[in-house]
Amino acid sequence: MAPMARPCVLLAAAVVCLILAAPASAARPRLAIVRPFPVTVRGTGFVARERVRVTVRTATRTVVRSTRANAHGGFTVRFAGVRLGGGGAVGATGAHGDRASVTRHLGVASCNPA
Repeated sequence: MAPMARPCVLLAAAVVCLILAAPASAARPRLAIVRPFPVTVRGTGFVARERVRVTVRTATRTVVRSTRANAHGGFTVRFAGVRLGGGGAVGATGAHGDRASVTRHLGVASCNPA
């Protein structure tokens, strides 16, 4: 290999690595319900260190908490005294406009096939 070819190959490999890594850092925001009581929610894919407003809606109430995403865009928030019974919804909106939601549905015994 010619002396100038090796640096060019290394540079090309580095550029390809950067291009392939870019979509991974632009992950879409996601939410997961970690525990139904007390409601504990984990968020990922938000903008690093952004303020996030998390809303839990149950059959009887709506509770809102505010948190800040960590350096990796993730957070965990706990809603003390709030229980997701047969169903509920959780939504999160970041200060930069990121949005994610998750809904929990539990079937009614009479509606489930035997």
